[in-house]
Amino acid sequence: YSRNPKQALAEKIRVTKPGGLVCVGLTRVPPGDDGAQQLADEGAKNYLSTDEILEDMGSAATSVAFRHDPLDPSKKGGILLIVRVKE
Repeated sequence: YSRNPKQALAEKIRVTKPGGLVCVGLTRVPPGDDGAQQLADEGAKNYLSTDEILEDMGSAATSVAFRHDPLDPSKKGGILLIVRVKE
């Protein structure tokens, strides 16, 4: 958990062996949900998709090994992303 997830992702990548895998799992909280407002009040980023996580990882993520986004975007659900990092 971090108020600066982009920096946290960069640190995960930094300590990962070149060509290794980084896994990110979190709960997607849809806009309008009470939890989304709580995250905003706490200054936390509310990722809504694996695409948003990949964007924050930048070019360090060379390939996606696995990704899962909730099927129903109007409900809370798990987001899981596993990526290979630069060698």
